[in-house]
Amino acid sequence: MIRAGGSVVRICAATFLLLCIAFTAPAHAGAPAQPATAEALADELASALAASDFPRVRELVSPNGFNWAREGSGGLPTKSRDEAVEFLRAESGGRLNVAVRTRPVFESPVPWGSRAVSSTWTNFGNVPQQSVHLILTQVAGTWYWAGGYVLAAQATSPTAAPAPTAPPAPTSAPVSALPSTTTIASTAGPTVAAAGPASTGENDLWLLLTLGAIVIVIAGGVVALLARRGV
Repeated sequence: MIRAGGSVVRICAATFLLLCIAFTAPAHAGAPAQPATAEALADELASALAASDFPRVRELVSPNGFNWAREGSGGLPTKSRDEAVEFLRAESGGRLNVAVRTRPVFESPVPWGSRAVSSTWTNFGNVPQQSVHLILTQVAGTWYWAGGYVLAAQATSPTAAPAPTAPPAPTSAPVSALPSTTTIASTAGPTVAAAGPASTGENDLWLLLTLGAIVIVIAGGVVALLARRGV
């Protein structure tokens, strides 16, 4: 009986281990890799902004802080990752409309980053359109988004006086005509809060624990049956 019971316990333990592997392996396999070059970060950032994927944007924000400044004037206080995402949500109404020129990658115009790419933001912070350099920085061999540097010539403050009635002469080609431009106009519906993935992980854990309990109950029943038969 002891030998048979030990075999049942080993089988149950092996089954429980396989269940653990089955539930944890996909989570690790699906985790996106962090960009190892400035160019890779520019591409990743463009994709995340295109989908208004705020959880992914949060992962790309520098752990050293996020800055948003205007040329020729002071900027906002340095923000954490969570604060940066809340800022982007609030100023965009939850849906970003950005055209990012992922190439070329050039030297950063500000000291809190080393590289930058240009972009155009539409209807962000009550401003119809503004040109923003996306600042990229490297931390421990990985590239992150350090914030935005708004060009004064293209930015209009929400509290500024109304613009003249006569439209200004165009000074640049339409965004759609720019070479090597990734147009980012999110058509996605309301975005899912960053807490969504954590909720899924909790459900998986409870399911795993439930399955483990079922296996243990079955094992106990088998051992009791074998004992009753005198094995």
